[in-house]
Amino acid sequence: MANFFCTELSQKAGEDLIGTADNAPIYVFIQCPPPWQRQIIDSPHIPAAVKAEYLQLLSELQSSQITVRFGFIHHLAADNHIRVLIFRQPTGFASRYHPQEFHLSKLTEVMPLLRSCLLEHHPSILPIDIPNRHIFICTHGSYDKCCARYGNIFYRQAVAIVKNLDLHHLRIWQCTHFGGHRFAPTAIDFPQGRFYGRLTPESFRQILTQTGDIQELIKVYRGWAILPQPAQIVERELIKQFGWDWLNYQLQYQVIASTNNPQISRINLIYQNSAQIRGSYEAEVWQTIDNACSLPLSCESEATAKTSWHCQVIRPIAVTI
Repeated sequence: MANFFCTELSQKAGEDLIGTADNAPIYVFIQCPPPWQRQIIDSPHIPAAVKAEYLQLLSELQSSQITVRFGFIHHLAADNHIRVLIFRQPTGFASRYHPQEFHLSKLTEVMPLLRSCLLEHHPSILPIDIPNRHIFICTHGSYDKCCARYGNIFYRQAVAIVKNLDLHHLRIWQCTHFGGHRFAPTAIDFPQGRFYGRLTPESFRQILTQTGDIQELIKVYRGWAILPQPAQIVERELIKQFGWDWLNYQLQYQVIASTNNPQISRINLIYQNSAQIRGSYEAEVWQTIDNACSLPLSCESEATAKTSWHCQVIRPIAVTI
């Protein structure tokens, strides 16, 4: 086992977090207690029949060209339900994913439900009509030891913060791997679909309440899952301009191919606030390896990736309000 923690190396190197949010149209989270194996479907609480159905579902989704990210989740409070959470990216202007929450009595009921939701596009049971907010914190230690060391401590801190703030319809979950273990502790805030890393109790409190210095959000912000990587980088520039209000804006984006350099992405973000006032922001994004540093991909891997906290360069082309 490697004798370093990849998140410590990343932080010391000043690696930038932005542009590392997973960009997927559908996320599915299934309540199932740990311990979780590195390959989550091999975990001991999953019956063999459920594993077989899961693998079959993955094959059918791939054949249907439907991209879904799966995760297993758990919380410490006693519960009589097995929750299945589905978040779908909407079309057109969007400020968040479309959520569905289902309550089941047995794990064996999960895969038939998912088949009806994802392949037949019609749920076999009705979702729960409660506007819940869900924070997923990675504690998947069998995937990377940083998620165990930092994720578990932060999970307990997050639960205490939510209790002290007396926030209703908000649930804090332990979650399996969703990328970015070099930035542990990491979290996703759904239904918004925003990714965060290197979280502290103070930065987490600010995210929950959308108050305080916006620069503290910038430090821990990995990006918005609704956007592809280059657009995530542009969006951070708009957060700097608009502050916390930006998190409630609706957004559309276009990736415009550059005619001069195929490695440059021209991004056009069209946004709309609560008063239906629209604006647009266009920028060019490209990557450079100047002053890049070489970091391990994980605590368990000797493989390295070239990266640099300032490798993404923004040049605004036009701003309209």
